[in-house]
Amino acid sequence: MVAFLLLFTLSAAVVGGLVLGKPIYLFLSGQKKESLKTALYTVGWLFIITIFTLLLLIKI
Repeated sequence: MVAFLLLFTLSAAVVGGLVLGKPIYLFLSGQKKESLKTALYTVGWLFIITIFTLLLLIKI
């Protein structure tokens, strides 16, 4: 059980770094508009994929 929690935490840290890394880098380099656009596109696609997956699971 502990190994699962450690693996889940590591996975969340890696994905969080990948998802937030680029927008933060763009924001700190002065490209605020591009940073916001990248973050919103990422969250939007994650929302769409989540809804699609839930719809597939409900149908099955």
